[in-house]
Amino acid sequence: MAEELLLSDLTSMGVITEATYGAGVPANGTRQFGIMKGAITFPEDAIDWIPEYMHGHGRNPKLFAEGKHECKGSMEFHVQNARFLNLALGGKLTETSHSGYKKHIIEAASAEDVHASGYRAVPSFAWQVSHTSIGDTNWMKYALGCKVNTMTLRAEDEGILTASLDIIAQKVMDGSTSIVTPALEATNVYQFSGGHVTIFGALLAEVVSFELEINNNLKPKFYWSSASGKFITTLLEQRREIVVKMKVGIKDKTVFTRLIAGRVPGSWDKFDVVLKCIRDSPSPATDDYIQITCKDCWLKSAPTQIPEEDIEIESELEIVVGYIDNIEVRDQITNFWS
Repeated sequence: MAEELLLSDLTSMGVITEATYGAGVPANGTRQFGIMKGAITFPEDAIDWIPEYMHGHGRNPKLFAEGKHECKGSMEFHVQNARFLNLALGGKLTETSHSGYKKHIIEAASAEDVHASGYRAVPSFAWQVSHTSIGDTNWMKYALGCKVNTMTLRAEDEGILTASLDIIAQKVMDGSTSIVTPALEATNVYQFSGGHVTIFGALLAEVVSFELEINNNLKPKFYWSSASGKFITTLLEQRREIVVKMKVGIKDKTVFTRLIAGRVPGSWDKFDVVLKCIRDSPSPATDDYIQITCKDCWLKSAPTQIPEEDIEIESELEIVVGYIDNIEVRDQITNFWS
């Protein structure tokens, strides 16, 4: 009957970090990043079935050999906390109390991001989804060995801070009929109106929209194993790429001058970009924010748009980033993962 179909508005999901990549026993994912929006793609298996042909059997395959399993998914949400930034960037997470709020520092190393520094690895996590139908048919499933391949953080005029994650998982496991309800965040979302962007050492007031993208370029590795060779053995973090894009109103020639100058040591050189999102509800709080510091930045392009209808002239800046120095978060969460 139709009323027994699984429904999206009765589906809950959560995540939890893994102590070991793709740990065999799934842990209940009770943590969330924010308010889930849009279509969520759970990383179901896509199996590479290899056709085997043989002489004397004609044009059709005799059988199919089970090849590699590929598990990719994505999610989008309105941001309520910074847990996802820890998963997207990796690094070292330290958490302390500060003036009634909790202070979380995601320290993403220096320009020399080497293995010995302990910053290289991107944390893995389990992603749990609980389905329910109107007829109370329950089903829970897990994606294990999940890592964030790319993360995009964006906001625009009068909008809400939104993040999207492209995820690669090791494998998917069937769960039980016992539903685990994640702990929902009580705090409000971050909004564009509470944002601050510092560039070229000064606060930029004419920002219309911004976007930060982190690409970890994860490389799946399948190693010889009689038990699990069809699943990813590990996900290697390759060269990281970070890009900042901003649409800004133009009031003078500062951006144009810096762009055509390129790299002129002592005059126009590399710069920092600081993105700060302050939560402004229930009341504006200077101790409730996410601050991301991008270092060794260079202006790649800044085309000027001269519109036909709107009167203001704007430019879309594209900035390449050397590395993210650290992410400082202050909120009311005692601990991100416990």
